[in-house]
Amino acid sequence: MTAETNSVLWIFLHIPKTAGSSFRLALASEVKPEYNISIDKARGIQKRDDAFDEAINEFLAKEKDRPFRFASGHLKMAEALRIRAAIQRPVKFITILRDPVDRVISEFRYQCTSTHPQHLEFLHSFPTLDSFVTHPRSQNKMRRHLAMPGETVEATISRLEEDFSLVGVVEFYPQFVQRCSELVGEQLPHVRERVTQRTADNDIDVTEAQRMKIRQLNQLDQQLWQHFRDRIQ
Repeated sequence: MTAETNSVLWIFLHIPKTAGSSFRLALASEVKPEYNISIDKARGIQKRDDAFDEAINEFLAKEKDRPFRFASGHLKMAEALRIRAAIQRPVKFITILRDPVDRVISEFRYQCTSTHPQHLEFLHSFPTLDSFVTHPRSQNKMRRHLAMPGETVEATISRLEEDFSLVGVVEFYPQFVQRCSELVGEQLPHVRERVTQRTADNDIDVTEAQRMKIRQLNQLDQQLWQHFRDRIQ
């Protein structure tokens, strides 16, 4: 590991249900000191953006006293750029995408379980998979995390190619971990974290018609994921 590699702050933009918990754990185990920008304790009290604003302020204050090598969180693009602008050393971005159909189904199944802090509220709002996939909350989440306001999906893809050190896909996860190992100068382990438990609420048989409907409602995510999947393939 070079001195230049050691001075970099690697930021992982963790999009929900893209194997991010496993990847974050692998990176955090080897690239230290590390920090997870989390708002779990604030949810239910503040709006999401306000809670993240406070969490980022806390991270930046700690970063001044103890420079981190790795940080992660369910960050939006503008939030990651805000962090980079505030830090006086190299900051590099990593993210991972997933087939949008699988990602939406996985998110629904996870949020039906008690592991999700708001699962009772979620079950009340979305008692079925169809009720979830037709709500804007579930649609094009990868692109909503990574796009800037007013940006076309083509512009988002172009910016990610230029500005991100690594954009992987879950379907080629081992290659993603190996390439990240090369970038950070540490051999990352292969770990699996937060496997969603099967329950009566999330034990669903997804029909081909439902899968087609999810793909149709997530066309922007489909374009984003397919572009980077095809590049790797």
